[in-house]
Amino acid sequence: MFRAFVALLLYGLVAQAAPPSFFIHEGSHRQSWTLEQLKKKLKVHTRTLKNPEYPGGREVTYEGFLFSEVLALLPQAAKNEDPARSLLFTCADGYQPSLPARQGMKGDWLLAFGEKGGGWLAFKQGKRDISPGPFYLIGTDSNFKEFPWPYQLVGVEWINFSAKYPNLYPKGNTSAEVAHGFEVFQKTCIKCHSINLQGGEMAPELNVPQNITEYRSEAFLRKFIQNPASFRARSVMPPANLSSTDLGNLLEYLRAMAKHKVKL
Repeated sequence: MFRAFVALLLYGLVAQAAPPSFFIHEGSHRQSWTLEQLKKKLKVHTRTLKNPEYPGGREVTYEGFLFSEVLALLPQAAKNEDPARSLLFTCADGYQPSLPARQGMKGDWLLAFGEKGGGWLAFKQGKRDISPGPFYLIGTDSNFKEFPWPYQLVGVEWINFSAKYPNLYPKGNTSAEVAHGFEVFQKTCIKCHSINLQGGEMAPELNVPQNITEYRSEAFLRKFIQNPASFRARSVMPPANLSSTDLGNLLEYLRAMAKHKVKL
């Protein structure tokens, strides 16, 4: 028993000491590189910008690699120009945002591995101070507004969205409101929440065993989604900033999915 405990302890220490690495995955193709391997393969660039994650939008200079060049390390994936493809990011905390593949290849994105001079300055996530590392995808200010920069990033997967998440779609004919509500969910919610156990793992599952609309009123959900901090201090969930129409359609989609639950 004692030897097993020591072995487990040593395994944990080795895992903690492992150098940061980044993986790229598509279908049967998967590769990963340590930070040192990436430095030998790719040129290191810097970007100086104001990061709104910090109070007052603190100016930071980051060091990293052009994201398009990182993606090109898996050439069989990067050369596929199917417009339906997306990039699905994997973060250590369970956050799973996605980005249209073309935007990821052509945008001015930097896969940062630290601030210039070394290390990371922590920022707030709810009640905690966290590090953005091991990798942090950053872009221009306009990119930040359209796509929240994923931090604690460990890898990326090339996906066909409908094939990756078939259980997110209501079966049969759907109304225009439900279809639009799904688009709102895909853009705003899936990075943290799951439906039928597909999606992000950072926040609660919304459909099984009970759909959230089955135990929360529409009035409550409208208020909570728009301003979670008014219910919970230092809420990890940010305000959605949705129009009344977008919010209503999102709730229509959630109600529709209550009729399409997977079996646990």
